[in-house]
Amino acid sequence: MRCFGSSCTVAAALYLSISSALCLPKGYLKPSSSQTSNTNTNIFKALESFSGKLNLPTCKLERKSTTMPMPEGGYSTAFSQPEANLDISGVYFGHGTQNYTCASSTSSSLPQPNGAIATLIDISCLLKHNADAAHKLPRQFMSSKGHGELMNSLINVFAVAGDHYFPDATTPVFDFYKDETKRFVGKKKENVACPKTDIIGDHGTVDWLNLDATELAKGFKRAYRVVTAGGKPPATCEGMAETFEVHYATEYWFWSEKKDIN
Repeated sequence: MRCFGSSCTVAAALYLSISSALCLPKGYLKPSSSQTSNTNTNIFKALESFSGKLNLPTCKLERKSTTMPMPEGGYSTAFSQPEANLDISGVYFGHGTQNYTCASSTSSSLPQPNGAIATLIDISCLLKHNADAAHKLPRQFMSSKGHGELMNSLINVFAVAGDHYFPDATTPVFDFYKDETKRFVGKKKENVACPKTDIIGDHGTVDWLNLDATELAKGFKRAYRVVTAGGKPPATCEGMAETFEVHYATEYWFWSEKKDIN
């Protein structure tokens, strides 16, 4: 992997272990220049040292040996775990925007969700070989303001897997480049607030989601949005445009019947 100038610095900041905790404090946390410069060389050597593993055609994950992050308090009737007959089809880092609309730019108007768009990067190999680093990606990504450079750095190491978008305000769609026979089209089954201390971004962090696959989905039965960072709108529309976007990052976990997993 190669990088130049500031892209090295911001990418180093991404992989820097800011904290062993599951969260970062509210607001953007920018690592100091001394932190990024001191860790830059070591981090990129570490990435290069197992780039062969990252570039494997597939890194199959199995439920029996891979643990999906659990919400605060664990799984419950309010946020259920995957059915027993399902296994992990893939895990992806997603970054993009949560989109909102405002009826007026006054405090009496509240932001309304209007879908999202995101790029999906396959982190299954990273998760298999270094789960701790994988789970820190969303929060560390959103702790830096150099999102474009960070995405370029990630793309240099991991495979871009697909896109996430909404054809309407309530239908999440995930399209995958590697296998165009697979597609997730979902509807929300459950949501739960992110852990109380897992707050990042100017206004907070969007919920974790459990999504049912609809009849339009191909090869998938369930998807989860976990380890969210950012994406929440301001409390009111005061001073906001008619439409606006809020950056977020997260992990998306897709689950399939075993017969549908390649």
